[in-house]
Amino acid sequence: MGHSAGAAIVSLMVLIPDMLSSPLRERIVGLVLNAGAYDYRGAPMLPPPVVSEYHGGTDGDLRKTEPLGLLENAPADILNVFPPILAVIGELDFPPIVVSHGNFVTTLKKRVSSSVDTLVMEGHNHISPHNSLCSGEGEQWGLDVVSWLQSKLACAGYRTFVATEM
Repeated sequence: MGHSAGAAIVSLMVLIPDMLSSPLRERIVGLVLNAGAYDYRGAPMLPPPVVSEYHGGTDGDLRKTEPLGLLENAPADILNVFPPILAVIGELDFPPIVVSHGNFVTTLKKRVSSSVDTLVMEGHNHISPHNSLCSGEGEQWGLDVVSWLQSKLACAGYRTFVATEM
């Protein structure tokens, strides 16, 4: 699970062919990607020098190294063992993040054979979800994520616990 830059990093981890060994890749039972910056094709989310330094190269090269570009060009051996996805976004998230999230989810649904589920965190922006946990307000999204994770772990034969409240 990753949020924002962490979601982009988690997606890179499974999309870069040599990043994980086959046995490790096959043991991943699910990914929770929360409001990530998966591409840099629309409104700028970060200054261009930061993006170029992180992903390497110029704007044209970014499509080879950004998560969306890697997904668009992923080989079958990656796509065929892609874990189930829960794509999470805040109802009030930054517009560029919402667009990037939508592009990534649409492409996931077209390219991977695994399930791609979505969750909109009602009333939340980019920062508020994590602050809501254990606060008694707005934490339903956390329970929904835990339920999704439990279902994936149970399908993989792992014992799970029951989360009824935070």
